[in-house]
Amino acid sequence: MPAVRSIPAYDLYGDPLREPVPGFLHVERIRTRAAIHAWRIGPHRHGDLFQLFFVARGGCHALIEGREHRLDAPWLLWLPAGTVHGFTFDPDTDGVVVTAAADCLAAATARDGGIDFAALQESVVSLPAPDAGPGPVAIGALCEALSAEAASSTVAARPAQAALFDLLLVALARLQAPALHPQRDAHTALFTRFRTLVDTHVRDRWSIADYAAALAVTPDRLHATAMRVAGRPPVVVVHDRLIVEARRALVYTGMTVAEIAFDLGFRDPAYFSRFFARRVGRPPAAFRRDPSTQPPAGRR
Repeated sequence: MPAVRSIPAYDLYGDPLREPVPGFLHVERIRTRAAIHAWRIGPHRHGDLFQLFFVARGGCHALIEGREHRLDAPWLLWLPAGTVHGFTFDPDTDGVVVTAAADCLAAATARDGGIDFAALQESVVSLPAPDAGPGPVAIGALCEALSAEAASSTVAARPAQAALFDLLLVALARLQAPALHPQRDAHTALFTRFRTLVDTHVRDRWSIADYAAALAVTPDRLHATAMRVAGRPPVVVVHDRLIVEARRALVYTGMTVAEIAFDLGFRDPAYFSRFFARRVGRPPAAFRRDPSTQPPAGRR
């Protein structure tokens, strides 16, 4: 697979970057996206999304953080957010791709009594798919069940998907001792630390200089790292996180817009409303009335 001068960052492959959606969990067949790209997925990153691939049939040549790998079915591949990866699939390869936002891991950790998924945030898992996952359930069967739920309009399909995703994380956690391999460059490791600080201090309204100082790097280095890994500057990463929290509060709490603004560290609720409207395309009150409508593609 040829090298590229710049590594694009996408939501799903080929789709433009958008605002992060709380609880985003997407499931599709490998053939769905690979076939329309002539079975070649160029090197790219997902700044805020984790991916799990289960190759059920066929195989591919994978380029992961500059290293080439051959993946033959049945194969399991877990890619942390920010990992550079690309594939050249054998024609008619199929399986399941699960794409999850970072907060899905946090939610799973909370639901599962504090199981430590930290290693999954940092390292790649790549190994033949084991015959068994948690209990007697094969990992492949979990992936196929998740794919079926994603394609279903059955009642409670979304909770079922979340439960199956939790089971996959448990299976990966049980495999992590022999299977996890640090394959992350210095930029990705720094960005991961930055994102963790953002999660912790998003309400404190730290400046980028504050984040850089906490990470013991210069603001310029932090800017270069965020652009390389996530395709956007640090201030946008922070603003994205603020918007995620604002959306959650508007959808899941009864807080007023002013209360949400103060909770997120804004001194002026009117400024918060303008900030939200610029990034989401609608003011907070309109979003609260109809949160299902997505922002325009490419809005930053």
